[in-house]
Amino acid sequence: MMPSQLLRKMHALACTDVSEKALRTLWVDKMPDSVKGIVIVSEEHLDKIAVMADKIVEMAPRTIDVTAVQKNSVGVVQLMAKIATLEGQIASLKLQQKFRSPSPHQHQKRGRSSSRRRYNPQGRFCYNHFRFTLDVGERYITLEER
Repeated sequence: MMPSQLLRKMHALACTDVSEKALRTLWVDKMPDSVKGIVIVSEEHLDKIAVMADKIVEMAPRTIDVTAVQKNSVGVVQLMAKIATLEGQIASLKLQQKFRSPSPHQHQKRGRSSSRRRYNPQGRFCYNHFRFTLDVGERYITLEER
């Protein structure tokens, strides 16, 4: 945007609420360094200075600002390491969950173990409710029926 265009836009936005001096200060702050040094010393009306600034911008060689950026700064490397650690933790948790909770296909009822279906020889008591007499060497221990 040319300096005169910027000044017109600033005039339109400011209406009458901003003094000429304040508008001049704001406008000069937005100018490139090559223009700023020349227009700041001029005592002319702001519109004439804007036309002069347009000519300076047209005549001045274009400059390109280049900023050098490191490819892998320390912060990025640390973030990448943290992400890798978190990915490993997530994989570990998924593996633990896989072995802990049954899959949706394993929600079928399971039968009792075969040891619970054993009966005593007489057939009157189930295995868990029948008591035995145990020979533990020097003495006998009797376990009663429930």
